[in-house]
Amino acid sequence: MSAIARDAGVPGSAPALDGEALPSDPATLREAVLSAPAVGRISPEGKRAVVDALADAGRYVAMVGDGVNDVPALKEARLAIAQGSGTQMARSVADLVLTRNDFAVVPEMVAEGRQILRNIQRVAKLFVTKAVFAAVVGIAVALPTATFPLLPRQFTIASTVTIGIPAFVLALAPSSGEWRPERFVQSVVRFAIPAGLAIGIGITSGYLVSHYGFGLGLTRSRTVATGIAVVCGLS
Repeated sequence: MSAIARDAGVPGSAPALDGEALPSDPATLREAVLSAPAVGRISPEGKRAVVDALADAGRYVAMVGDGVNDVPALKEARLAIAQGSGTQMARSVADLVLTRNDFAVVPEMVAEGRQILRNIQRVAKLFVTKAVFAAVVGIAVALPTATFPLLPRQFTIASTVTIGIPAFVLALAPSSGEWRPERFVQSVVRFAIPAGLAIGIGITSGYLVSHYGFGLGLTRSRTVATGIAVVCGLS
């Protein structure tokens, strides 16, 4: 079993584990499961214990099963996959059912799911940036002067050009790289806050300089602010 697992590319530095003699201590079991390439002759509760051990080690565990004895582990796994020919109970608790019993679709499915998540992250950066610069402009200009630098129709046009259309394209665009959900918020914030602050300061500065520095009217000053928003958003 160890040789087959290694030939299949499963990492492991220790021999395969005997499912009937799994360690009872959680820490020992976790270490044994991480070092072994496979586990054989295992009971339903043993499968569940192995899934829990891998999850405790920070792994994102997928479980594939087709019978009633796989249900406990399927419930504990982060991704539960059942075969279409499996029992009704296994299919009912699974996140994904392979209707044609073809495991070859799983890598493609995972790759497509990661692409969708990466694109969601890219789109989220745009919308959070919009919220940040709108907050900056509101605090710096709208609250003290009771006048927002952009009219609703101007803001709609600027948002469509700089966020709406790019977000549509990014949502469908191909992407590559790893996906780490624990870095989602950090990645979005690291991009959105500096970009939003820069755009907000640019809009505020342009509006104030044109309106109070050059004495342009409110309409022209708002046009300047809209132009700055579009230029900054596209860049």
